Amino acid sequence: MPKRLLRIEDEDDTVTLVMPERSLDYALLSYCWGGEQKMTTRDTLTSYMRGIKIGTLAQTIRDAIRISKRLRIRYLWVDALCK
Repeated sequence: MPKRLLRIEDEDDTVTLVMPERSLDYALLSYCWGGEQKMTTRDTLTSYMRGIKIGTLAQTIRDAIRISKRLRIRYLWVDALCK
């Protein structure tokens, strides 16, 4: 189980970085970044646990969130945000 996952809410425009305490089903996104990326650091961890506006994320991550919602997958691991 990964140390961190993004929790996707059905009706919200944010995702929340969570530290799962048990095994969960999740999708995984690993991709070639390119350009400046939003990443989890010590400075951003607390803020990301309160929520990340989906519109501020790279298009690839937004697409993965949209597809996860359609597939009813509530959790997503994204390398830049969940390491």
